[in-house]
Amino acid sequence: MASYHQVTQCIDDSYASKFPLTLFKTETVNSVLQEYVSSISVKKPRTHLEMLLLETVNPIIEAYSNIDVANREAIENLEKIPIYNDWHGNNILSIDKRIIGLIDFDSLTVAPRVVDIQNGLLYAAGTGDGINLSKLEAFIQGYCSILPLSEFELSLTYSVMIDRITFIISEILTEKK
Repeated sequence: MASYHQVTQCIDDSYASKFPLTLFKTETVNSVLQEYVSSISVKKPRTHLEMLLLETVNPIIEAYSNIDVANREAIENLEKIPIYNDWHGNNILSIDKRIIGLIDFDSLTVAPRVVDIQNGLLYAAGTGDGINLSKLEAFIQGYCSILPLSEFELSLTYSVMIDRITFIISEILTEKK
C-alpha cells in the first residue's frame, strides 16, 4: 500500500475533482441508521445480518456521533491523493505472500491516505478469531518503513474507520429497501 501511495502522490492533482470521496455524510448516515433502528424494533429480526445489526447499531451510532468536529476538519484538510479504497484479499494478487498486483479499480477515489490505511487495517485485522493486533502492528510498521505516517495521521485513523464502517452499513441498509 505504501508503494502504491508513493507512486500516486506524485501524480498531478488535476484529477482530484473527478473522483472525490466525501467523508462524514453525517445527516444521511444518521437518518438511515435511525430509520433502521425504528423499523427493526417494531419487527423481529429475520436474518443473522439483521440480528447483528440490531445488536451493534446503537454502539455504532454512538461512536459515529462521538467523532470530534476537530478530527473531521483535520481529516478533510489532509493532503488528498489517488487511493485504491478496496484493499481485500480478492483484489490483491500475490505469490509466496508477496503482493505482485492489484485488480478491480472501480473504487479508486481521491482522499487522504488515512482512508486507505484504515481500509487495509480492517482487512489485515479481520480473522475468524477476532482482531489480530500483531497483524495491525506489522501492517503499520511495514507501511511506515516505506512511507512514514505522522502521529497526527495515525491518530485520525480511528475516526476514518468509524466513518467508513458506518457509511458502508448505511449503504447496505439503503440498498435493502
